[in-house]
Amino acid sequence: MASSTRQAIVCIVLILAFVIDARSQSGTEKRTGASFSGKVTIKGKGAPGITVGVIRIEESRAQPAQHRAVTDDQGNYRITNVGPGKYQLSVAAPGLILALGSDGNKQFLITKSEAVENVDFALVRGGVITGKVIDSDGNPMIEEYVRAQPESGPGYFRYMPPPNTRTDDRGVRA
Repeated sequence: MASSTRQAIVCIVLILAFVIDARSQSGTEKRTGASFSGKVTIKGKGAPGITVGVIRIEESRAQPAQHRAVTDDQGNYRITNVGPGKYQLSVAAPGLILALGSDGNKQFLITKSEAVENVDFALVRGGVITGKVIDSDGNPMIEEYVRAQPESGPGYFRYMPPPNTRTDDRGVRA
């Protein structure tokens, strides 16, 4: 009989412990972080399968994208659980660039859990620059630095070429 009384007391204590633990967890407010959402379009139509990333910007350098999302069938994206800090939103779409007039430098200062909505991107098909670097005799120039630089002025695109790009043994940019 003493054994069954002890078992009953242990069961009651365990049940109370579970109830107290469950209540303490549900009473704690969990911060989920900020969220970003918007739409990516090409010629006004939603662009599916485009990656949108949030890059944390430190005082000295940009950090790799820690949070990213891929657009759905209608071109919508949503990035969640972003902590406080300074961020830049960017789009990664091979063969596509931001349309003229689109602001590609979308920076945000996040201080708390907030919803940043309607951060949209309009994209257009990009161009390709090809060619061969040769000397005056028509021979390929090897290990020469090559850089594309846009003409300055309003309305021109912004292009940042890869650093230290050189030609290969055929005179073609590697």
